[in-house]
Amino acid sequence: MSAFGIDVAILVAWLDRSMGALNAVRPAIYALTLMVLGLQFVFAAFFLTLFQVRTHAMPTNGPGRSTLAPSGGPGKQPMTSLQAD
Repeated sequence: MSAFGIDVAILVAWLDRSMGALNAVRPAIYALTLMVLGLQFVFAAFFLTLFQVRTHAMPTNGPGRSTLAPSGGPGKQPMTSLQAD
């Protein structure tokens, strides 16, 4: 925010001089540097939050079996080792 304040101060000083010669190169470069660093911090914070995203495991009915579809295909019941024939 201070970078925009510096730029506004440069603009006000320039308008007070009736838009004459603008001899504020150093403060303008300083303000630009602060803006670029601020934007860099915003993008870095966004990038670092990507490391905190967690994925959820798919729920299962047992070892190796998904709740979404039976292992034998549509319409077939999954076979278990505990079934009696």
